[in-house]
Amino acid sequence: MEKVIGLYGKGGIGKSHTLYLLAKQLIKNGAVLLKSKENVDFFNDNPAKKSGPTCDFRAVFALNDKTIGITSWGDNREEMERNLQFLKEGNECDIVISATRSWGATADALFSFAEAHSAVLIWVAKSYYADNATIKPTPVQCSMMNNLEAQFMFNLI
Repeated sequence: MEKVIGLYGKGGIGKSHTLYLLAKQLIKNGAVLLKSKENVDFFNDNPAKKSGPTCDFRAVFALNDKTIGITSWGDNREEMERNLQFLKEGNECDIVISATRSWGATADALFSFAEAHSAVLIWVAKSYYADNATIKPTPVQCSMMNNLEAQFMFNLI
């Protein structure tokens, strides 16, 4: 494994949506979906699962000579453990990208995973605004930020 990328931040700020946009970017650039735990429609502009309203997913893609695992669940220890178990099953990933909280059990688990696989660990901070801010970004601005962050992570691959 070459690298592990952790997209970190507090809950509800768009980490999952940003990783969904990254998956779409991979597909747009020729990636093939090798496996997915959830039934997510990566070919739709609406990031919903075919069976529900969330875009959380675990998936492995092949792009050129790289195998890339992406897990968007990451708000608690149990989700992170399921992420890491999914990534250990089957395809050996060259690059792993996962959502995680800023600190605590999920960040610690991702750090240990990278260390156990002798991978470079890259932390990417998810942008967000303070809950008590008087001027908040519009939905268009949030969408633009998510796309920019997805492009940034694509460039890290």
